[in-house]
Amino acid sequence: MTLSARCSTEKEALHSTREDAKKSSSTIPTPVPIQNCITLRPTMEEFRDELAFLSSEAVQNAGKKCGIVRVVTPKEFDPTRSYTLADANSKPDLWTLQVSVLEQQFLPIKTRKMIQPGKFMVGRRQDQPYPCGMDEWMELGERMKRETEELMVKRLGVEEAAIPSDMSDGNSARKHFWKSRPYQVCAPYGADIPQSAMRPDLTCWNFASDNFPCLTRIFQTNRTPGVYTPYLYLGQWGTSFGLHPEDKDLYSLNYLHEGDQVLWYGIPSTNSQDVEQFAAELLPNEAKACDQFLRHKTLLVEPRFFAERGIPIFAAEQKARDLMITFPNAYHYGFNNGFNVAESRNIATPDWLEIGLKAKQCTCKTYRAPDVLPRHRILEMAKQCDAYKYLTVPHHPSSVVESTERVKKSRRM
Repeated sequence: MTLSARCSTEKEALHSTREDAKKSSSTIPTPVPIQNCITLRPTMEEFRDELAFLSSEAVQNAGKKCGIVRVVTPKEFDPTRSYTLADANSKPDLWTLQVSVLEQQFLPIKTRKMIQPGKFMVGRRQDQPYPCGMDEWMELGERMKRETEELMVKRLGVEEAAIPSDMSDGNSARKHFWKSRPYQVCAPYGADIPQSAMRPDLTCWNFASDNFPCLTRIFQTNRTPGVYTPYLYLGQWGTSFGLHPEDKDLYSLNYLHEGDQVLWYGIPSTNSQDVEQFAAELLPNEAKACDQFLRHKTLLVEPRFFAERGIPIFAAEQKARDLMITFPNAYHYGFNNGFNVAESRNIATPDWLEIGLKAKQCTCKTYRAPDVLPRHRILEMAKQCDAYKYLTVPHHPSSVVESTERVKKSRRM
């Protein structure tokens, strides 16, 4: 082989090696930092009109970027009824309710018989919630917290298991929560209580009001709590809500009436497929059994694993009187840092309609639940908002994009 031919061959080989390296590097995700989500501090005038506030440029930009938005509500906004332990004996109120308790367990995920640190399945100790008196429930939570701390000392040693001196600090609370997951035997969550702690005379952001500006208010039957009306959530330390999008990919609103903070994580909807791919790699059997298994709300993953894969993830520290907004099809999850009272509900808005018509739901035998907002109801709401646009959309599942194109063509004719 001549010198020139040999040089040419070496150049080609070097070029090929560089191209292979480029292809290889392009498949390696670039880690991203974990950031705080955007916090808004509106005036009462800006906040008063629910739909105007939700559709405002500030909220929409924040939600599309972070998946979740923290709102520090105006000081004039005072929605909570008088619920205190001191007057519990004198009048029936929240504190005399029987709490509907779910005892959560945190099961480390195993891959090829190896435990995956920082990745957990949230299980239940019983099939259905059980009723429990408030005092008994709070005592159970405190006992489970003590047992967790004792087990951590036994397994990790006194120094490594030490509780942060300031658990009200969000970073300290997050660090302790993830470190303690393998050792918390039980976390009793007072979840999905079909009640409201909003004042009856509250004129805006009253989740329980018949005038709350949610499109679902046109329906008077089969009004599932949480979607059509609010749920109360009574949290204790370590109780959590697993990674999930909302039913029908709706917006959700969560107001913290009182108590210790709720620590949230949110991922923008533009990265939902990345989340689903990562989850399917972690839990291939669950993904095979149900392509919507994340709607089961059973997966907890330390946020660093998303960040390491280049999936943007945002943290929020919801304090008392804060409102959290989660955006359509945005995955979110989190945990409670102690006793608190939160109220939550979904809201259907005109801009969500096309998302709702394309939303999927779990249909597997294990977790399948009733369709709380069936397609024909979404179409009914849609036609009230824009009858002409949705006139040709069929009642059976189909692409809204195709239907919208048909409408556009008919308008041009």
